[in-house]
Amino acid sequence: MRLPLDWLEEWIPDLPDASVLAERLTFAGLEIEEITDAALPEKVLVGRIISAEQHPNADRLRVCAVDLGSEAPATIVCGAPNVTAGQFVAVATPGTRMPDGMKIKAGKLRGVRSEGMICSERELGLGEGHAGILTLEEGDFRGGVSLEAGRPLGEFLVPTIVFDIAITPNRGDCISVLGIARDVAALIGGQIAEPEVASSEALSGDALSVAIEAKDHCPWYCAQRFTVPQRKRSPLWMRRRLALAGVRSLSPVVDLTNYVMLERGQPTHAFDLSCLKGGRLVVRHATVGEKLRLLDDSEVELQGEDLVIADTEGPVALAGVMGGARSEVTEATREVVLESAVFDPRSVRRTARRLGIHSEASFRFEREVDPAAAATAVTAFAGHASGFGMQRTGPLAEAGTQAPERPVIALAAARVGQLLGTDVPAAESIAALRALGAQVQTGEGGRLDVVPPSWRNDLVQEADLIEEVARLRGFENIPTTRPRILARARARERGGLADLRAAWRSRGFAEALTLSFAETGENERFGGPWPAGSASVTMRNPLASVASELRRSLLPGLLGAAKLNRSRAAAFIPLFTSGRVFAAPQGGRGEERRCIAALVAGAPPVPVGEQSVPLSFLRWKGIVESVLEEAGAVQALWSPVEDCHILHPGQSAALRCGERVLGLAGALHPRIAEECGLGGGPVWVVELDLEAWREVRVGPAQFRSLARYPAIRRDLALVLDAALPAGEVLVALRAGGDSLVESVELFDQYTGRGVSEGKKSLGFAVSYRAADRTLKDEEVDVSQKRLLEHLACVYSFELR
Repeated sequence: MRLPLDWLEEWIPDLPDASVLAERLTFAGLEIEEITDAALPEKVLVGRIISAEQHPNADRLRVCAVDLGSEAPATIVCGAPNVTAGQFVAVATPGTRMPDGMKIKAGKLRGVRSEGMICSERELGLGEGHAGILTLEEGDFRGGVSLEAGRPLGEFLVPTIVFDIAITPNRGDCISVLGIARDVAALIGGQIAEPEVASSEALSGDALSVAIEAKDHCPWYCAQRFTVPQRKRSPLWMRRRLALAGVRSLSPVVDLTNYVMLERGQPTHAFDLSCLKGGRLVVRHATVGEKLRLLDDSEVELQGEDLVIADTEGPVALAGVMGGARSEVTEATREVVLESAVFDPRSVRRTARRLGIHSEASFRFEREVDPAAAATAVTAFAGHASGFGMQRTGPLAEAGTQAPERPVIALAAARVGQLLGTDVPAAESIAALRALGAQVQTGEGGRLDVVPPSWRNDLVQEADLIEEVARLRGFENIPTTRPRILARARARERGGLADLRAAWRSRGFAEALTLSFAETGENERFGGPWPAGSASVTMRNPLASVASELRRSLLPGLLGAAKLNRSRAAAFIPLFTSGRVFAAPQGGRGEERRCIAALVAGAPPVPVGEQSVPLSFLRWKGIVESVLEEAGAVQALWSPVEDCHILHPGQSAALRCGERVLGLAGALHPRIAEECGLGGGPVWVVELDLEAWREVRVGPAQFRSLARYPAIRRDLALVLDAALPAGEVLVALRAGGDSLVESVELFDQYTGRGVSEGKKSLGFAVSYRAADRTLKDEEVDVSQKRLLEHLACVYSFELR
C-alpha cells in the first residue's frame, strides 16, 4: 500500500520524522519497503497564457506568450491541442530537472525560440493525463488559494513523502489511511483527529428500494442517491493524492469512491441511476449461465455461487469485485446511487479467483472489511462530495442487520509475561489494548475480559492479544533470555508417516516442501503410483496457467527443489518430501493418495584426503531398505521394472511386498536428469505409496535383549538360473519356517568358471541360534536340511 504522509498527517497532526516513523512501523510488523520523496521541481512556476498564436513553420505547434511574473512575458512553443489564451498552466523554466531526469533548456523549435515547457500531468508526476497540458483552476487547491503568475507550483502542492507499506494478509484493517493512523496513534501514544469535511444534509426525495436475498453472503447493504453536477475532472490536489497512492484518476464520482476507499478501507460503488431499472436493487446469487459485461468490457458467465447486485432486468455488478458496464457512470450521468455493503470474504475470493479478476475492492473484501464502517463510508463520501457540488437525495436505504458485538476474549494478565519472557504489568497490557480500540474490563484472578474493536478481525484468541501487547512494546525491546524448562523424559507416540520422515532425516536427508500443482507435461512424464490410463485432475482456478493440474507424482517438485539447490552451487543434495498426489483412475472421479519420495544428487562429502565416490545402485538400495526396515520392519522385494521411461533401464526396480507394489526406485534417466539441470552423475530417486506401505508394515522396531548363547553360521552356495532374482531366493529362505534360523543374508554372486552357462552361484550366510542353549552341529545339520527341502519345493537348484 502506498501512503502519502501528508494524508496521514491530516489524521495525526504531530507525526514523528519520516525515518523514525518508518522504523517504528517496520518493527511493529508494517514493513516499509520503499520511501519516496514526492516534490515538484523547484523551477516549475504558475504561468498565465496571454496569447497562443499559430506557429509560422508547423501546423501542430503554437507560439505562446506566457506571463511568469516577470516584466516581459516568456515565449514558449507548445504542441498541446488544448492550449488557449487565459489559462493558468504549469511551466518548467530553463534549468528545471524533471521527475524523469530530463533537463529543460531554452532553444529553437522550427525557427522560433522557446523559453521553457508548458507541462502535462504525467510530465510533472501528478497523474496519467498526457493528452494535453495541465490547466490550473483555483478550485484545484485546498484552502481557497488564489492563483498568481510567477509563483512556484510547489507552494500550492506541498512536498510530501510516500511510504510503500507491505501489508500482511491478516491485517486487512491497515489497507487504508485510517487503519495506518490507528496503528501509528497506538505506537506513538498520539490521538486521531478526524479531518473535517463539509456537512451534507439530504435533499427531499424517495429512497431507492434495496433488499438482500443472499443473507449468508451479505449481512448488510445500503444505498444512497446523489445528484451530480457537470464537472469534467476532480480537483488537482485529489488527483495528485490518488496518483501518489497508486490509483488512476478517472472522473469526479469514481475518484471520490476511490478516495473514500483509500481513506476508510471501505469500498463503495456508484451506479448511474438512469440505467437502473425498476427502482430496486437486490443482492442475490447469480443464476447459472447468467452473463454480465463488466467495467473492463469483459463479459463473464456466472455460476450459482457468485454474488451479484441486480435490478429488475438482471445483474448490474459483481458484488465486491467489479461493477457492470450497463450502469457505468459517464460524463452524461446526472444522478448516481452509491452502494456500501459488507460481503462475505470467501464468496468474493472464490468469484475473483475463478474469473481471474482482482480489483482494489476485492483485495479489501477478501481480507474482510470493518462491518461497522459501511454506513460511515457513505457519510464520508457525502462530506467530500458536497465540496464538488454533489448533494444527497432522499434518505439512506438499508437492508440486513449490523454486525453484532465481538465476543469477549479472556486474557490472563500473568500469561503475557510468561509468553514474552519478561515482566509486563497488567496496567501496561490494559493500556496497550485500549490504545488499539479494544474494550478491557478486569475480572477475578488477574483475568482481563477484552472485546476487540470491530475493525480487528484478526484478534480471536488470547495469543493474538499478547502479540499486540508485544508489538506496541516493541519486539526489539523484549530481552533475550535463555529458556528455562523442566527437563523430563516422556514417551513419544509415533507411527506411520512420522516414522518414515524420522528415518530419512536420521540419514542426513533434508525435508522439502513442494507445491501440489504441476504442469501438464510433468504429469504426462511422471505418472506416480497410479494405474495406466489414469487421467490428471485439472483445477478450475489455477494460480498460474502453466501449472493448471494437480500433481500425479512428488518427483517433479523434488527435482525442482534439487535444481534450485544445484543452481546455488550445492554439490551434494539429499532431499525427501511427502504429500498427496492426485489422479482420476480409468477416467473416474478424482482420487488422492499420500506418498513419500526421496532423492540424492551428487557425491556425499568425505573427510579431507579421501576421494568422494558417487552412490551406486547397491548403496541406494541399502539406504531405502534400511529406512523401510527402521520405520515399519518392511522387507521389500526388488524386482525388475519394464517400460519405466523416467528411470535408467539398467538401474531401476519396483519394490514389492507380496502382491502389493510399494513404489519405484533407481537412477533417474540421464536424459531427464540433464533436462532438470542435474547432469554430471547419477540422480537416485524413490517414490513410495504410503497406502500400500501401511498395509504391509509390521510396526516400529521392537527392543530385544542380546542373545546369551552363540550363533552358528553355515554358508550355502546355490547354483540357480541366472534370470532368477536373488531377492526372491532370499525371501524364500527367510520364510523357511525353521525356528533355529535366526537370519539369512546374501553375501556373494558368481558366474564364470565352474558354473554352467545360463546359471549363477549365490552365496547365503545362514545363522542358527537357540535362545536357551548352545546348539550342536547335529541340530544345525537337521535344521539346514529342512531349510533346503523347503527351498527345493519352490526352486530348482544345485549345491556348489
